[in-house]
Amino acid sequence: MGVIIVNTEAEFEAAIAGPTLVVVDFFATWCGPCRAIAPYLETLSKQADVVAAGVRFLKVDVDRLDKLAAKCSVSAMPTFHYYMGGKKVAEVVGARQDKIKQSLDAHMPASKMAVATAAAKPAVSGAAK
Repeated sequence: MGVIIVNTEAEFEAAIAGPTLVVVDFFATWCGPCRAIAPYLETLSKQADVVAAGVRFLKVDVDRLDKLAAKCSVSAMPTFHYYMGGKKVAEVVGARQDKIKQSLDAHMPASKMAVATAAAKPAVSGAAK
């Protein structure tokens, strides 16, 4: 699915309201670490288990949507918020791939992870009767 750019606060609110995990990257165009972590997020958003779990990745430009950034208490870039059902369940401050992945794994719905894992395993032929 890839990373989706959020253009309005209403779009943000609608995106985080659903039951699936949403990872939000609060970034600034002038921020070097934000630019450095962007390809990692794009790759992560397209991994099979993440796609199967229905996880969505959003980007919010803190300069364009400064009121939203303030409302979300973002004071450093990049900051990553993890939402489920409209509620923030985790936060990672800084371009830390290990922490971003750790939080993703911790909050990705277990049932969806099981489905993704089963789908990734090769089929076994000749099942016992």
